[in-house]
Order: sequence, then C-alpha cells, then structure tokens
Amino acid sequence: MARMDFMVRMMLGLSLTIFFAAIGSAQSDQEALQMEESEDYYKKWLEEDVVYIITDEEKAVFNNLSSLEEKEQFIEQFWFRRDSDPETSFNEFKEEHYRRIAFANEKFTSGFPGWMNDRGRVYIIHGPPAEIQRNPTGSGAYVRPMEEGGGSTSVYPSYRIYRRRYCSRIRR
Repeated sequence: MARMDFMVRMMLGLSLTIFFAAIGSAQSDQEALQMEESEDYYKKWLEEDVVYIITDEEKAVFNNLSSLEEKEQFIEQFWFRRDSDPETSFNEFKEEHYRRIAFANEKFTSGFPGWMNDRGRVYIIHGPPAEIQRNPTGSGAYVRPMEEGGGSTSVYPSYRIYRRRYCSRIRR
C-alpha cells in the first residue's frame, strides 16, 4: 500500500513536471511567434510603408535598434517629426502618406502592387498632378513642347501626360 502510494505520487509529480514543461514550451513558442510577427511588421514598415520617405540616416538608426520598444519609439518619433500640425489629435502627414499608398495600389497596380512601380512611387512622393492631359486615340507622332525638351516622338494609341506645377513633395 505504501509502495502504491509512493508510485501514485511519483506519477503525479512526473505528470505535473511534464505539464509545466509543456506550458513553458508553449509560452516560449508563443513568444518566439510574437517576436517573428513583430520582426515581419518592422521589416514591412521599413521596406514597404516608408521606403520612399525615410532617409538613409534614419534607416541606419532603425536597423541598429535591438528592442521592440526602441523600434516602436522610433516609429512614433518618425511620424511626429513629419506631422504638419502637432496640435491636432491625428497626424495629417501620416494620414496623407497612407492615403497615397492606397490610391497608388488602387490605380497603378499591374501585375504587382501600385506602390512598387514608378507611377505609384512618384504619386506617393509628390502627390497628385496639377493636370492630366489624356490622349485616348493617340496620333502616331507627338511634337513635344519646349518645356518637355522639344522635338517629336512616336506615341502609342493612348497616352497621358501628367503635369506638375509644383511638387507637394513629402518631406524626408
């Protein structure tokens, strides 16, 4: 009877040890997954969200940060430095930047997201053009005005000319 009591305690102790080891392993797996997800988030932020507006110096500083808290503080300060009106409750610059990305993805996607091509990049950095000249039928030959360098060129049946009087360039 004492031996059986001892065996039950041993089995219970072993079961509890295995149980707590499994919980610890699950927690460390969950922490590793969270770390991986946050690294993916920061990589996406750096290589997609702000790729056209972050300076080389800022990128170098961000890449040297080690903790998640430092990276979060950096991102917060990154947007704060660019906020045109810090007195308001939202960041106008950040809102406009993400609006431009969404517009580029909606209008300029062709095989890959719109933010990745030249038209999307120009739109994200400079904003909408002041004027769009649409030529839906084309003419075969196009005589360029002097502000475009003069001369003539062949054109496709349909083309557009985007004019910018000034660039509402997003500050770096």
